[in-house]
Amino acid sequence: MNVIDRNSILSVPLTLRAQNNERLGNATGFFWRGAAGRTYLVSNRHVFTGNHYQTNACLRNDSAFPMTIEYPRMVNVQHPHERAVHTVRLCDEAGNCSEWCGHPIHDTAPVDIGFIEVPSVANDSSYVVAINDRIEYECGQILKRYPPGFELIVAGFFLNDRPTGYFPTYIRASVASEMDALYHGKLAFLIDGQTSSGMSGSPVYATGLDAIDPTKKFGGGFKTTSPFVGIYSGRIIEVEDEKKRELQVGVVWRRELISEMIASYEAKLGDK
Repeated sequence: MNVIDRNSILSVPLTLRAQNNERLGNATGFFWRGAAGRTYLVSNRHVFTGNHYQTNACLRNDSAFPMTIEYPRMVNVQHPHERAVHTVRLCDEAGNCSEWCGHPIHDTAPVDIGFIEVPSVANDSSYVVAINDRIEYECGQILKRYPPGFELIVAGFFLNDRPTGYFPTYIRASVASEMDALYHGKLAFLIDGQTSSGMSGSPVYATGLDAIDPTKKFGGGFKTTSPFVGIYSGRIIEVEDEKKRELQVGVVWRRELISEMIASYEAKLGDK
C-alpha cells in the first residue's frame, strides 16, 4: 500500500448533475460526523443551489441548477484509491431545495455553507471518513487567531479530469485579513492563494509553525500543526465599470459555523 496523508482522504470530489443528468460541474466537500451516528456532506451553499449565496442569482447562463451530487465513499482502508460512487438528491424537479440545510441564524444574510445528511447504505460495506472524527483537527474548539501571513493549505479538486484521482490538490495560501475583524459581519476571513474553480467547499488547514510557548526556557519553541480551520468559498469578484475581475483573494468560513448549523438541525430533529 502506498503512503497517503490523512488530509488527502478527507477532501471529497463532488460532481453536480442537473435534472436530465447533465454534468454541471465539479466542487469539493467533506464529511462531518453528527450525533447518533448521523453523517453529513458539507460544501458551499452556492454548490448546493447553483445560486450566488448573497444575491441568489443563478451562477449559470442557462439557469440550470444541480438536482443531485455524486460523491465517493471509501471501500478498503488498504486501498484508499478505490471508491464506491454514490448519489444524493438535493431538490425536486422544480428546484425546491428542501433536502439540504443552511445556517439557522443567518438566513436573511446567509453564509456560504450548506450540508446534507448522507443516508446509510444498506448491504454496502463502503464508509466515509469525517473531518471531525479525530481530536487533532480541533473541530470542537473555538478557532484560535492566526496572524495575517500565516500559512494555510486549501485541499480541493479543480480540474475536470482529476488527474490525481480521488486525492486533492494542495494549494498554499496565507491569512489575508484579521480573523477577528470578521467578513461582512460574519465568522469568515480572507486568504491569499492561487485557487481555482472546483475548489469551492474545500477544507482549509493551518500548516504553518505554531508557537507553543516561546517564553518558556524549556518545552517552548514551535510545533507543526494542521488543525481544520474552515471551509473555502471561492475568490472575490470585483466589479468596476461593468467589468468583472476575479481577485486572488478568497473567503474562508470558520469551522464554528458548521458546528452551529448541524447542532441546530439535530436539535430540531429531536423536537419532532
